[in-house]
Amino acid sequence: MNLPTRLGLIDLMDGKPAFLHDRDIPVLAWYAAQVPQGGLIVEIGAAYGASSVVLLASKQTDVIVQSIDPFAVDPINEWRATDRECRVAVATALDKLCKGDVTTSRWALIPDTSHNVAMATDPHMQIDLLVIDGDHLLPGVLQDFHDWVGFVKPGGIILLHDSRHDPKNGPDVHAVEGDDGGGLPGPTHVALIMAESPLVELIDAKAGFSYTAWRRTEVDAGLSFFTTVKHFTPGLNRTNQANALLSWQYMLPRPKVYVFCEQQDVADVIAFGGMPVLDYPRTDRGMPYVNGMFEIAQDLSPHDQIVYVNADIMLPTNFPWVLRAVQSRFMENYMVVGQRWDVDLPRWDFDTPDWERELCDYVAQCGKLHAPTGKDYFAFKRPLSIDVGEFVVARCVFDNWILRTAIESGMNVVDATEVIFTVHGNHPIYTTENAPVGDTFLTDPEYLANKARAGDNWNRGHIDETPWILRADGTFVRRVA
Repeated sequence: MNLPTRLGLIDLMDGKPAFLHDRDIPVLAWYAAQVPQGGLIVEIGAAYGASSVVLLASKQTDVIVQSIDPFAVDPINEWRATDRECRVAVATALDKLCKGDVTTSRWALIPDTSHNVAMATDPHMQIDLLVIDGDHLLPGVLQDFHDWVGFVKPGGIILLHDSRHDPKNGPDVHAVEGDDGGGLPGPTHVALIMAESPLVELIDAKAGFSYTAWRRTEVDAGLSFFTTVKHFTPGLNRTNQANALLSWQYMLPRPKVYVFCEQQDVADVIAFGGMPVLDYPRTDRGMPYVNGMFEIAQDLSPHDQIVYVNADIMLPTNFPWVLRAVQSRFMENYMVVGQRWDVDLPRWDFDTPDWERELCDYVAQCGKLHAPTGKDYFAFKRPLSIDVGEFVVARCVFDNWILRTAIESGMNVVDATEVIFTVHGNHPIYTTENAPVGDTFLTDPEYLANKARAGDNWNRGHIDETPWILRADGTFVRRVA
């Protein structure tokens, strides 16, 4: 078809605005046409529908287009489209182009935020072309990239609108005088971040007037958690473990969660989003060996990003973002740890849209930052290059061993306390489940065995000994001894 100009799009849509440069229209159309039959295009930011019209008019017959927009007031220019205006404008334009049938058969307009839609999306969905053109402020653009990049199939394309990739010019540059490429600060800054990510590769630094084009690499964007649980009897164990397991389900992409447990806990593990693992080495008292869990989890996981985490630890939704930042910086031999906040937790209400902000407010008021002696998660890239030892879980010392061994082996161990808000539900420090009558924390034979395996330096290996710190502003700094 003969592509319209921006003014032509406005005419096709009976006067509704079109926020596309003339040179952007053929770029959008060309990439849409490359999507194979049966493929999927996802567009973040529909506004009045101009880009939707180009995508729908240019794609192959059986390609589906999903356009997402909450139809809120634009934070930059203070205009506001509506769901109805967008639908009518797109239908009107396609009718004039004699393509009206696609508005009902191959187009879905979703009036919601891109983050909410991502949360509800089937994790197995694969996108051929992702167009990011929604919120143009830095936090929103960055969230769109991190929320959706995991859905783009390897070899798929991401078009980032209103961006430029030119490291010579800072992220605050809109467009250089006399240059023919446009960019806004938010998308431009995200383009610089994307250039450092192993998940995408830049294929066109100036596509049309204001797009940058990226190809999704073969690098896996997913991650797998593994943990072990106490029995889900009513009380603190059930509350803390339900809070933790459910909080992990709100990350994007949603992690696979392998839970080492006993048969009586299988139903609860499944109910809270985990996958039970019943066959693993354990002591004669039924406690899992740490090295067995690490080996089995790495064998089971389809992902290279692996996280051991205690089952009473709530983690923030930005957790995968942080791991990708560390992966981009160090690529291979790294480990991420961080301090936790201790607090008395009720059963948390995840049905509240602002559950995470409310949790932060609650912990800030009622919680306390734990000392750097406590290690509640270890995130790393498979295969882990150190021996975690034949320690018994939940009997202390093993976490010191893992961290100390990682540091001494030369791994790039990163303290991410400033950027990963980790919440621990308070509970009694020790339970002697199946322990000999009369044993205490200091006399329990499994604790003593752990301590003996760790040797004289059993109490070394704390978070304040890590060689790297990830600051809240995203920079990595060497820890000063």
